[in-house]
Amino acid sequence: FPAAAGLVALTIDDGICRQGTGQSMLDEVLGVLGNYSAHATFFVCSEYSRGGDLRRLSAAGHELGNHLPEDKEYFQVDTDEFERVLLETDRAVAPFLDIGATRWFRAPQGRLTKTMSDVLKARNMTHALGDSYADDWAIPDVERVSELYLRQAGAGLSRTHAGVPPPL
Repeated sequence: FPAAAGLVALTIDDGICRQGTGQSMLDEVLGVLGNYSAHATFFVCSEYSRGGDLRRLSAAGHELGNHLPEDKEYFQVDTDEFERVLLETDRAVAPFLDIGATRWFRAPQGRLTKTMSDVLKARNMTHALGDSYADDWAIPDVERVSELYLRQAGAGLSRTHAGVPPPL
């Protein structure tokens, strides 16, 4: 997609928190986004998501995308297995979508295969990778993560992981 000057598409992977209910940063993330009147696309892993969280994200105007059940490598699965796990996450997300089906997909670990691409094309879904990445899930220093993202920032697609406030 061509970039638009001054715009960044903010995306957040893994649902909202893959570390469990007690470590969710949903309130903080929604607060930061709300403070800046910003919206994001949350790429949801169905194994890490709860209906109440998805309902809150959708009600706040954020888009939900498919990141498969878990954030692990799926590049070796065959067509039937990929379609099965894709639909598993779609079913978990569908009740919270206005349009009834996810339009966006992000391959976990950033590894998109021809098998995945063929299934996505047949389902009219678009794969969205990111232009910036900072291993934010592994860096406990929020200021450092923000610095890394801001250094990479430009028009494009910024990819963060749940549990780390987006750098705005």
